[in-house]
Amino acid sequence: KELELVVSAPTNSIGALMGDRLRIQQILINLIGNAIKFTQQGEIVISARPIELTKESAIMEFSVKDTGIGLTPEQTSRLFSAFEQADGSTTRKYGGTGLGLSICKRLITIMDGEIWIKSEPNVGSTFFFKVPLGRVSKSKRCRPIVPDMVRTMKVLVVDDNESARMVMTDTLDALGLDSHALSTGHEALEELRTTSNENDHYAVVLLDWRMPGMDGLEAAKYILSDHTYTYRPDPLSSPDERLPKVIMMTAFGHDHVITQAKKIGVDSFLLKPMTPTILLDAILWIFGISSEKKHECKKDGIDKADLIQTLGGARILLVEDNTINQRVAREILEGVAISVTVAGNGQESLDILENNRFDLILMDIQMPVMDGHIATKRIRSERRYDDIPIVAMTAHALTGDREHCLAMGMDDYVTKPIVIEKLFGALTKWIKPQGHERPKKLSDSSVLAPHVTESTHGPLPKLQGIDTEDALKRLGGNKTLFREMWVEFRTEHVRSVDKLRAALFNEKNIDSARQMAHAIKGVSGNLGATPLFKAALALEKSIADDDSEHWKERLDTFGLRLQEVLESTAQLAPSEPNKVSTDIKAEQRALSEADVALVDPILKQLADWIVEGNINAVDCLDDLRSTLEGSVVDQPFRALSRALGDFDFEQAGSQLELINSRLHG
Repeated sequence: KELELVVSAPTNSIGALMGDRLRIQQILINLIGNAIKFTQQGEIVISARPIELTKESAIMEFSVKDTGIGLTPEQTSRLFSAFEQADGSTTRKYGGTGLGLSICKRLITIMDGEIWIKSEPNVGSTFFFKVPLGRVSKSKRCRPIVPDMVRTMKVLVVDDNESARMVMTDTLDALGLDSHALSTGHEALEELRTTSNENDHYAVVLLDWRMPGMDGLEAAKYILSDHTYTYRPDPLSSPDERLPKVIMMTAFGHDHVITQAKKIGVDSFLLKPMTPTILLDAILWIFGISSEKKHECKKDGIDKADLIQTLGGARILLVEDNTINQRVAREILEGVAISVTVAGNGQESLDILENNRFDLILMDIQMPVMDGHIATKRIRSERRYDDIPIVAMTAHALTGDREHCLAMGMDDYVTKPIVIEKLFGALTKWIKPQGHERPKKLSDSSVLAPHVTESTHGPLPKLQGIDTEDALKRLGGNKTLFREMWVEFRTEHVRSVDKLRAALFNEKNIDSARQMAHAIKGVSGNLGATPLFKAALALEKSIADDDSEHWKERLDTFGLRLQEVLESTAQLAPSEPNKVSTDIKAEQRALSEADVALVDPILKQLADWIVEGNINAVDCLDDLRSTLEGSVVDQPFRALSRALGDFDFEQAGSQLELINSRLHG
């Protein structure tokens, strides 16, 4: 269609952001696709900007603007409902079902965001959506290095598209270059003529190719062949006269345009949209300026050598009841030459302290036999331990928890799952090792960075529901340990849903249920299973609050997330690939004829909705869950639930066929 695509994003880096990258990408692709579909001429402008920034979070606003058919207020009021379009003729002329915007709204709502539209018939539409994202405090932030010689240059931008002019001048300003923008070739020639003998002459002209009246090729021909536009680099000392360097820009990469531009003598040719780095590289290249170092970056992650020098040889007592969490913490601490002694509960820590000295105690809060609060109170009651810092390490992150820990005699507080930067920040703050040797020579000066490289053991498989990179960051890239801990987790928790259900609804053992949810929450967070961690957190909170009305709902969600990681991590234990599935299958119950008769009509309705791509299919699952979960169709039903949660209707249809074949086969 030869529409111009303009991209406006923050030029000054705000660092890495944490959020659902896949979903945001899907939403943008959907909105951009609609903009192209309903726009016959003009432009599509995609923007992203932070509208609220704090140290830990950012609210990002995205927008997609078009110059298409536009909508009336009455049409926009119905736009985000499933199967709604502007009117009947829209489907006939442009195709589609209208389902995309409904799904976009649902995804944005799930991310605690909102979506809205501004539109005018025959003028165009702008779709906006905003979502809250986390900020990564230690992420790498790089910006191009601009040589001083280039910073003194003045750049003229010539483009008939107002949005493109604005983006280009913002980019140049962010790079530290002085820029001015005009909309036509004639204006550009006049500007160059009047400034050629002044100190503020233009050294570079960025010319758009396609412009009305005088296009970029014609303007370039005048500039590069007429000495009217020459200037002196230094009017006071240089007798040499030079023509401005010309860079041709186009959103349409036609070969004949590039050929003509070269014949005229254009210095460089760029395709829009372009990044700041590409633009700067082009300017450096045309002036013959090279720089081996093109970016300056803040260090990403924590320097391991510095930590070994600071903390190496220190002695830490780790008080933690969960064996998997013990191994995660030991791997992190011993990786920087810290000596670690493990106690399984508060009482064990008191026994160990009797005959040993430590530089710091890492104390879990919720443990059997004796919890962290009581153990800390006992330790602080004895003067001989006054100089030992105690740092709480717990999955509790509620308001007031920190204050409570400090009131009990603890010195600091870090949360689980372990955030390496925060953990080492606390350790370097409190540890003052005494009487032991520090490492003198370092054999490893690598960085404990968020990005983990492949080890000699080869890549891990893609694991649904698990952020492998996040887990390996805690484990120092140790994939063998990662595999071992997930095998151990699967062995321990294959029946956890049944145990939790029995504790909550049959045995009425609320404390036991809360402890099980708490244990899985801590372990899943440290092993990168964030969806399971969140589900376990919600379940634990619901149990702790005695919110029995929502126990079943929370447990159902928890069960789906647990099953997801149990199935995906089965491939990590090749020596016993069928162990978990066999254990689960043995406990699956058969469905009676009455059960099948009950669910059949619902399954038929579900099949119709899946074929239509109707999001009502998601809500339909609630009517099936109590009958099908734990039955002979448990696994395909859970897979069906996940597929519908991802709006993957094709996969959902396959799983529904499997369910029907098992029920009626």
